[in-house]
Amino acid sequence: MRKEILRLNHVTLEENGERYLDNLDFYILQGEIMGFIISDAKGCNQLIRLICHNIPISFGGVYYEGNRVNHYSHPDFTDNRVYVIEERGRLIDSLTISDNLFVMRKGFKKYIINRRVLDHQVELLMGALGLSIDPKRRVSSLNSFERCVTELLKAILTGCRFIILDRVSNFLSQMELKQFQDIIRKQAGRGIAFLYMGNHHQEVFQIADRAALFHHGTIWKVFEKEEMVETALQPYTISFDLSGSRIREPMEEAVLKLEGVHLSGKELVSFSLKRGECLMILDTDNQTWEPLVEVLSGCRGISGGRIFLGDRIFAGEEPKDFFSEGVAVIPDDPSETFLFQDMSYMENLTFLLDRKVRLGNIKRSHLRSVNQEYRKKAGPCIDAAKIDHLSLREKYGLAYYRIHLLHPKVVVCVQPLAKGDMYLRRYVLDLIQELKNSGISVLILTSNLADNMDVSDRMIILQDGKAAAEYGKEEFYKVGW
Repeated sequence: MRKEILRLNHVTLEENGERYLDNLDFYILQGEIMGFIISDAKGCNQLIRLICHNIPISFGGVYYEGNRVNHYSHPDFTDNRVYVIEERGRLIDSLTISDNLFVMRKGFKKYIINRRVLDHQVELLMGALGLSIDPKRRVSSLNSFERCVTELLKAILTGCRFIILDRVSNFLSQMELKQFQDIIRKQAGRGIAFLYMGNHHQEVFQIADRAALFHHGTIWKVFEKEEMVETALQPYTISFDLSGSRIREPMEEAVLKLEGVHLSGKELVSFSLKRGECLMILDTDNQTWEPLVEVLSGCRGISGGRIFLGDRIFAGEEPKDFFSEGVAVIPDDPSETFLFQDMSYMENLTFLLDRKVRLGNIKRSHLRSVNQEYRKKAGPCIDAAKIDHLSLREKYGLAYYRIHLLHPKVVVCVQPLAKGDMYLRRYVLDLIQELKNSGISVLILTSNLADNMDVSDRMIILQDGKAAAEYGKEEFYKVGW
């Protein structure tokens, strides 16, 4: 019988009068990969914090490796030996891989560091995972996959037998995610337990031994391995079918075209985007979408090829102001990086509108008209004096409504569904569909399929920086996780 690593026994957690965990009850065994499908993200951060640190709870108890470590009657504020692999990471960028794994490890007492010995140890550890990564490299130079692997090795070296993987598909590409999941399976076979948290059920189902549907701080349903099929999940999910929405068909006219553009590596990128079309570019190895975003954001030029925007042609290494030409970019986390938290909703909504109308100061009559139009979409939050207290859904709506108001020729959506739970993903799809219906061409740049296919008209798959395949909407069934 396998040892029980973690058990939450009917835990309820409240903070500042709000309930984040509600009668949460589950267990994880040694060597098990327990999946959490995040239907609603409320309570996720509190759950991770509770597992790592024995913070006060309102009811229930927490057991780690067979011992009760937390109880509602007497929390002791100690830490459990748990490691969390997440987007922001715990590595020190300015140090090498070897330094992060050994020198910064608790209990390391060497006064004289033999780097050759440490580097050799890292090479052996990487080799055991089937990887070859130079231990002398600084962490700042690692890609997302290499960082994840380094974090995993650090967790193992510190003696952690339980690791939380917090939505790693948000920053790993499709290929990187599959490779990382293979490594996880091998480590689970060696007795390490994992809590694998993901926003999409297909991602969780393909890796987990058991999976729980986490919603609003509680577990709706636990799926055993044989139950991990689409039909078993349907009663607990919302529909992503957009067929009921008003859909405007794209025109044949190309509004954006890249011809032999050199972005990264040796391959040249070429594609066209039609007026009113939603084109998804699936970058399976994260080589192309970041430099393409930098080009279209005006941060860098191109060393080869041409970009056609309507009847205008752009080339050369000098950065171009594509925003003035009708190209807008929505980043992967617009609630944090696209909005001004200390400004009002209307100030955020109309930001840069003066450049659109080219009239300097916007007249009050124009602002009243905008307020009336978007109040129907946004609701009462449009009157917010500051947006820092708005919900994530309201902030996402504000980001997309700003673009809808500016009405550029092309909007580039970077990983639009990566950060959201099920309800937010569906809302973002509706917002993208609204942009399409207004005649705006949408370019989705992503490294994961998620639910992007539901709103896309066409898909191009990039591998090693070049187009490996192209599919029309009627052929999307050929592409799977």
